[in-house]
Amino acid sequence: MTSTAISEWTDRAFDAQRLNVRENSPAVQGALARTADYYRQRGVEGSQQLQMSSTVLGGFVKTESAAEGIQRGLELLSLSIGSMGLVVTGLLAWPRKSPT
Repeated sequence: MTSTAISEWTDRAFDAQRLNVRENSPAVQGALARTADYYRQRGVEGSQQLQMSSTVLGGFVKTESAAEGIQRGLELLSLSIGSMGLVVTGLLAWPRKSPT
């Protein structure tokens, strides 16, 4: 149950992150420029530089999505365990008839 919830939340977060990443966004342009500069300093040029920078950005999106999915899955798990604990506590506290 938890792994399914984590997978679903990861997929949702990935879709949301992917939609938020636009080439013309200032944050994305800045991140691409920094990673392109990093690869330029190490001798990578041309289309390979852009491809490697985009791969880094895609890896970041995937990692953030996985972290979001795990976080949401664990929230679901903690709520489930807490709910079960309340039910068990209620059943244990329920007054029982004593045999007379």
